[in-house]
Amino acid sequence: MVTKQRILVVDDDSGVLEAIKIILVDSGFKVKTIISTDEFEKVMTRFKPDLVMLDIWMPKISGEVLCRKIKEDDNLKKIPVVLLSASNRTEKISKKCKADDYLTKPFDMEELIETVKRNLLPLPILKT
Repeated sequence: MVTKQRILVVDDDSGVLEAIKIILVDSGFKVKTIISTDEFEKVMTRFKPDLVMLDIWMPKISGEVLCRKIKEDDNLKKIPVVLLSASNRTEKISKKCKADDYLTKPFDMEELIETVKRNLLPLPILKT
């Protein structure tokens, strides 16, 4: 039996969240989406994602700040973080907060899947 890898997607655009969720679920991942950073810490603790995708420009707390929090926490820093943005500064911001990768919006389905797979660590196959 293979365990589905868990991906947390944080974006303030519900359309983007729904599209990403459909694509990743269809590709075999377990996906949790949140539209507000208010829920972020609770969801990180309960969902225990294998990868986090963060929109840079979020109300209240930016994806850059959340990325920095993940990368500075000894218990979370190994979780890959992919930043999402339509900004031409996405690459620069991702390096600044030590994100593992970034996607510039708009991106296509193949680009999304390739980026996720490139950044996820392979899970072992569990024998039953």
